Amino acid sequence: MLPVAYRLSLAVSLVLLLSVLVTAALNFLKLNQVMQSLEDSRYRFVTRDLKVAFEQNLDQGLPLDQIDNARAILERQLARDSAIAGAENFIRAAHGLVGPVSRY
Repeated sequence: MLPVAYRLSLAVSLVLLLSVLVTAALNFLKLNQVMQSLEDSRYRFVTRDLKVAFEQNLDQGLPLDQIDNARAILERQLARDSAIAGAENFIRAAHGLVGPVSRY
């Protein structure tokens, strides 16, 4: 039988170890949530920027298939953000408006 002091210190140590493990797990989950939020935010920003660029051309009366700088717009976004692997724009008939712009 262990003395009371050893049993008490063992119980306190287990509680402290458990609290450290729970804190580490919660911090890891929070990090994953923040990173996912950051990635979603970057995606929304890039798509909004592309949308605005194409809408400006459409507002000037250009049909989608006659936007000459469409490839340049997509390549500019590809150069700005290294996490983008490629981009492609489609018209409703599912024909490629601009061929895929890819880093690879």
